[in-house]
Amino acid sequence: MSDRATENRKLIEGYWDVLERRDFEGCGAYFADGGVSTGEHVALPFVSVMELRDAKITRWWDYFNLATLLDGAPQWWLDHIASGYR
Repeated sequence: MSDRATENRKLIEGYWDVLERRDFEGCGAYFADGGVSTGEHVALPFVSVMELRDAKITRWWDYFNLATLLDGAPQWWLDHIASGYR
């Protein structure tokens, strides 16, 4: 892994650590001036199901209602993903 990739990975792992602590102000420190996180809010209940063997995760699934996400998503995002994230 390149130095840049290693630095980027550490940055994102740090962000997820701060988010896990629900330190939303701390999360904001990871964003550049003018950086955005879509600005939209959708209540999206989900469940994670994991299979374990010998004290290790062997499979992880996340389930949520896609219609709930799509109904709450802004049109620009739907257009963006429909175009294949180009």
